[in-house]
Amino acid sequence: MQPKIRVNSNADIRREAISEDHHCVIVDDFLCDPHELIDFAADHAREFSRAKSYYPGIFLRINEDAMTDIYRFIRFQMTKQFPFLRSSLRLSSFLSMVTLLPNELSAVQRICHTDAELDSGRVPYAALLYLFDDE
Repeated sequence: MQPKIRVNSNADIRREAISEDHHCVIVDDFLCDPHELIDFAADHAREFSRAKSYYPGIFLRINEDAMTDIYRFIRFQMTKQFPFLRSSLRLSSFLSMVTLLPNELSAVQRICHTDAELDSGRVPYAALLYLFDDE
């Protein structure tokens, strides 16, 4: 059974400029109980699998039921920052863990990540949730 990931209604949301035309949104204290998700990942470590990509670690797909609160947050909070999110969305959610040491990375894993070009009219959107105690 996957966890019910709950979003903190008092999360701190701020917008930061990346360039003149681009920005990102940082959300601090995002989850009500981040350790619940960390414990879930630890308890299900055997279910993670190596990605068929250049990602330097392992993945575990999270089902939509567990993501209800986060998807609601995207729809009601992030659409204020990114209006294109009001259109139809295709969402995929994973827990992932970097498992390679720096000296084990291939050359391509050492360069900045970018996603493949999308069809015209589509806008890429990615959200990352970092689960560690040492900022």
